[in-house]
Amino acid sequence: MIITKEVSVFVNASAIKRYTDLGYTIKNNDFNTIKVDDLSQSSHITIDVKCDFCGKEHNIRYCSYIENFKKNDSHFYCTDCKSERNKKTSVPKVYTPRIVKEKKIVEKQLDEDGNEIIQDVITPNIKTKTIDGSTILKLKSQGFDVLKSEGENHTMFCNKGNHEFEIKSDLLRTRIKFKSEVCTKCNPIIKEDIAEEVFDFISEHYKGEIKFHCGTIIPDYELDVYIPALNLAFDFNVLYQHSELFKDDNYHKRKTDLCEEKGIFLIQVFEDDWVYKKDILKSMILNRLGLTTHKIYARKCEIREIQGGVTQFLDENHLQGAVGASIKLGLFYEGELVSLMTMGFGRKFMNQIPEKNVYEMMRYCNKQGYNIIGGASKIWNYFIKKYDPIKVTTYADCSYSNGNLYRTLGFTFIHKTEANYYYIIDGIRKHRFGFRKDTLISEGFDGNLTEHQIMLERKLYRIFNSGNYKFIYEKKI
Repeated sequence: MIITKEVSVFVNASAIKRYTDLGYTIKNNDFNTIKVDDLSQSSHITIDVKCDFCGKEHNIRYCSYIENFKKNDSHFYCTDCKSERNKKTSVPKVYTPRIVKEKKIVEKQLDEDGNEIIQDVITPNIKTKTIDGSTILKLKSQGFDVLKSEGENHTMFCNKGNHEFEIKSDLLRTRIKFKSEVCTKCNPIIKEDIAEEVFDFISEHYKGEIKFHCGTIIPDYELDVYIPALNLAFDFNVLYQHSELFKDDNYHKRKTDLCEEKGIFLIQVFEDDWVYKKDILKSMILNRLGLTTHKIYARKCEIREIQGGVTQFLDENHLQGAVGASIKLGLFYEGELVSLMTMGFGRKFMNQIPEKNVYEMMRYCNKQGYNIIGGASKIWNYFIKKYDPIKVTTYADCSYSNGNLYRTLGFTFIHKTEANYYYIIDGIRKHRFGFRKDTLISEGFDGNLTEHQIMLERKLYRIFNSGNYKFIYEKKI
């Protein structure tokens, strides 16, 4: 089913007759508002649609929708549902995984000429991530010696603790990036006391009424921390205990939704964020408690367009870290960057021409410990005046945001997405994009299994978030 009713289409001379014949008054070589039903069936304009089988919403090209609609007897089925339907009628494909040969000596058996027998062993062609020389030197300067490396698995010696420990490449890189304790014995992957740490931090700073382990607000659910005066709650999610092994796909989203229905803003603190981005989370919590250390009015700040990189600022001040952007607008107070908003051009789908003056707000954050009063509005108004956008899309993570900032800026709430999932690897949530089935098959895993089945066999489990709020700003004409 098509959700979008109208779209903005750039019409040139070759297309004017088509639309004027349909009763439109067209501006040549400009954007015009057209009903979706009047688009050419080959149009690459993207629209929002809903799967007629599962009801999930998707954003796809109009021509792809038409093709899907015709093939499925006047119904639209998303990729997942189409695959399920096809399983009932199709003969399963047999995939041949890409393999690599290793030479291995088998019990030193000898042939008749006295030579050792060599056997070819077939193993998945899994990419390995080794430690480079500069990293080894950095580790040595921090008191760690690399004793042995085999692919992604490393054995090291911790001079401070005087013991050996095991660590994998991804976890090592993450700990180095966020300047966290590298040793997995001094700094265990699973921290059972995460909730107590956050309890202590909130209690230390907020002196009003705090209810711990509150089970009376949401039926059948417990809130780890509830602050009645602020209608604010916190939950602390240890990754393994909150994985698909123990929680259903919609557990976190459902809890957030139930709180929202009662006017309570629930912040879900995930274990890896607290371990590796603790300072960012502490700053966010203090801001929600109204206890931010530095408060500066935006009128005292200078706005500048930033030409250089902003990776370090985003990594240090935004939970999701840095991401590419074409427009970077900052507020500077006494020469120091204290607030940043970045924009990218609207998402471009295959063979689609980017729409003129259509953007996506990628990131907005303040420097840790700072509340820039009116900062977002000042940057946003500058962007509107200079770049004259006709449409801007942005998303807010429901686990940490209620989206009120975007409503204040004039965005319209569109909908809340389904819960998204990550894989838990070495105590860190890894986005599912890196574990698509085609990627796993190219690494030698069984193509007859689904992505999820492959990961389950590897004992790598999913954890779901609370979904995202989608907001859109559209220029009033």
